[in-house]
Amino acid sequence: MRTWNFSFWLPVLLLIGLAFTGCKKDDDGAGSLEECLTSGSGEWVVTSFTEDGDELVGSSALFNAFQLRFNQYNRADQRGSFSWTLIYLDGSTEIWSGNYEIIESTSEVEMTFLTGVSGFVIFKTECIGERLELDGNLDGFKWVIQARK
Repeated sequence: MRTWNFSFWLPVLLLIGLAFTGCKKDDDGAGSLEECLTSGSGEWVVTSFTEDGDELVGSSALFNAFQLRFNQYNRADQRGSFSWTLIYLDGSTEIWSGNYEIIESTSEVEMTFLTGVSGFVIFKTECIGERLELDGNLDGFKWVIQARK
């Protein structure tokens, strides 16, 4: 009966094990927050917008539809412009717009409204591929926005 030569096979098996554990995780398609927000046309269709847990988009809500647009980000000025197009159930529209700043280190977007509502909100942001989630507070109201390309 033939026996294994462990002094030969042990280093080979260890190298094979190291080769598999040393592999980098596959890229999930996430780039920088700037790239994700402004990719393509920078337009997002909001699928859910809640204020303090109450849904505001849908057939029995305040808005029939809601679109976000992030225009090109200027790294020199560290800001870009945005617009929100809100379509009410009666068909009328309202546009909220302003400037945004990306805080990459904390995955946040600070949005300062110049029209529509007043003030600014810092959104904790998750942007992966064609999915966007913004989570923040404006004047004490918790906003959670989910959108897709």
